[in-house]
Amino acid sequence: MTDLPESEDRISPYSVVIVDCTEQEYNGETISQKPTGGIPLVVTHLAENLAKRGCRVTVENKTPENKIFKNVSWEHRSNPRVESADIIIACNDVKIFDQAPYKKMIEDGAKPILWLHNLFTWKRAWKKKRIGALLRRKADAVFLGEYHLNQCSKWMPLGSRHIIRHGVGQNFFDMPILGNQRKPQALFLSKAFRGFSSVMELWIKSVHPSCPDAVLKAYIGKSEIRNYPYSEEQLKGYGIEVMDRAPQSVLMEEMQKSSCLIYPGHKDETFCNVAAECSVLGLPVITRGIGALSERVASGGGVMAHNDHDMAQSIIRCMKDPEYTQKLSEAALKTRDAYRWENRINEWLDLFDALRSR
Repeated sequence: MTDLPESEDRISPYSVVIVDCTEQEYNGETISQKPTGGIPLVVTHLAENLAKRGCRVTVENKTPENKIFKNVSWEHRSNPRVESADIIIACNDVKIFDQAPYKKMIEDGAKPILWLHNLFTWKRAWKKKRIGALLRRKADAVFLGEYHLNQCSKWMPLGSRHIIRHGVGQNFFDMPILGNQRKPQALFLSKAFRGFSSVMELWIKSVHPSCPDAVLKAYIGKSEIRNYPYSEEQLKGYGIEVMDRAPQSVLMEEMQKSSCLIYPGHKDETFCNVAAECSVLGLPVITRGIGALSERVASGGGVMAHNDHDMAQSIIRCMKDPEYTQKLSEAALKTRDAYRWENRINEWLDLFDALRSR
């Protein structure tokens, strides 16, 4: 991995194209209006913050309409119109660099960056038929943390490897912190297959008997209930409310008034935006540290439990002991500045400088 120099905030008039091949329809104006995944969220933040630094930014994705919003040009990827750029950032898919018009742009001097969001292994690269493009391009790659980087084989045909973590949106920094006014309420905000079953059983068997008035709100989608051996009414009897997925504005209010986020983690978790957002709002994260979750609580602001018993005891303390919750909250708030996008943008611009100078 290449270490990049730190830099002051600066204006950098690079021409940047970001290509998102997910199927989610969004742009900077619509992204806050409905539930969304992690990639669209960070693509929007990166694009808007690069534009603030003087970059000419185009995002090519499945935008509902072509438009310019907050100085970012959003264009549908079925009809890309940009013909030249200094930097091309592809989300996960290295095959983008072999396609028109990006191949010609690279031949003309554009620097390709593979922005990896998922684990990048030989098995996955082979399954998605990306080996050929990898060998042809040997693109410079951006990972999201040490866990993410270490899961990628050193023999993978990449160029330089860099770690640039995600930031958290300014809207989280603008939210007031409630402190010890939090409710005896816990949240589960990941996808159901990423550990909700174990969290549900832990709550039913260990947390609810000790905290019968506490509530666990799980924003996994009510349709998921059919996959578990409990009805919606039975779950409510245990203090578990299964909710449909919600826009970020709704989740922010829930984070603001809850006492902890419960998320054991998952081997495919390369960063966890939600855990970072919780830290900015001072919401403790109770985790087993699986995947990148250990990195999110490494500086405090949460508990990395060694087993289910310890995890349950930490949740119970958060539900019963406001002073304990407040102590964890204060530790989380000390990590806020690490998640500011202006710091991440400096790292991206340093990378642009390094690649353009080669």
